[in-house]
Amino acid sequence: FNRALTQIQRIWLKKDRGYKFMFSDKPSIADLSMAGEITTLYAIDFPVDSKYPLVHEWMQSMMAEMPGFKALHDEALKKINGKLTLFNAFYLFKAMRYNQRASFYLIGVHPDYQNKGITAIIFNEMQKLFNKQKITTVETNPELEENTAIQKLWKNYEHRLHKRRATFTKKI
Repeated sequence: FNRALTQIQRIWLKKDRGYKFMFSDKPSIADLSMAGEITTLYAIDFPVDSKYPLVHEWMQSMMAEMPGFKALHDEALKKINGKLTLFNAFYLFKAMRYNQRASFYLIGVHPDYQNKGITAIIFNEMQKLFNKQKITTVETNPELEENTAIQKLWKNYEHRLHKRRATFTKKI
């Protein structure tokens, strides 16, 4: 663990890179994958916060950016009280396998296929999967205010805006 976390801090999370996450100021698939692994270190009470402050800071940013991930992380760790035993491993497995939350981190349709029903097919298949898995809450990445096409997708769902993103242009 020590060697891997040292490498992560030295290469991917060093402050002079200018990114909040591994590759940009928004979480990527790589961030999400690493966060899942780092969560297990918190579960076994490994001193991530004191020994690897950049990893800990990054993990806090992940949870702030993705509230669904934080809820799952907190619920699982609370149940096992920071100790990983064979019995407590059941709670971690249950939290990963039987949660009621899903996240649309990255979703999009290539411009050549837009306005041809592909989005409807994707959402129909996702809805079937969510119903089968008993998913009741879905979270998306922040969406641009001017992206009315994506906002129309949520019209049939109970939804709320909890992060707002906008772009501005200034001619110089």
